Amino acid sequence: MANTNFDTEIANPYAEALFNSTLELYIKENYNNKIFFETLLDVEYILKLINSSSVIENCLMEANINDVDKKIILETCFSSRNNIYSITKDFLIYLVNKKRIESIQIILPIFIKKAEDFLSIQFVEVCSSSELTYSQQQRVFENLKSLVYSELLVSQIYSPQISVKFTIDPNLLGGFTVKINSKFIDLSLRKKLQFLSEEMEKRWFE
Repeated sequence: MANTNFDTEIANPYAEALFNSTLELYIKENYNNKIFFETLLDVEYILKLINSSSVIENCLMEANINDVDKKIILETCFSSRNNIYSITKDFLIYLVNKKRIESIQIILPIFIKKAEDFLSIQFVEVCSSSELTYSQQQRVFENLKSLVYSELLVSQIYSPQISVKFTIDPNLLGGFTVKINSKFIDLSLRKKLQFLSEEMEKRWFE
């Protein structure tokens, strides 16, 4: 589905409405981050389901299909995921009633971005020369928390969350690299060898 500035302008208030509903429950539940995480999981699940099924997508977008049938389609989507939050259900039904369900693929990503920003989720990619064991991944994760938290102003209400993706690149030879948003830290053996080579070249040829 094409995403124009006009579409985004229309979608923003609806994404904001879902965010505010989630925020209200979050505050009511004594600032429980689980509220946002569960809603995020619901939204990502529904979005993935729609994007992966042209049948579901076309049915929701088709103007000739009535609202009752669209709600049945959504209920079918809900039934395939256990314990979906009522906030998510009510919001999607609300979109059908408001004739805005055709914008769902624009609205939901905007909500996801708002929720991730609110939770201060830091996306980290750790690339190693070979697969790390579970215990190694845990040690890396604990060190990353110290690194990330030291750079952020941590609220008393909630702490930044870290989403870590582990990848493999044999060309690193050893060690690993870390990418935190736009920051890149190279702790690989390849980098060390490159540095050593440059130092030797300076000593021998300059």
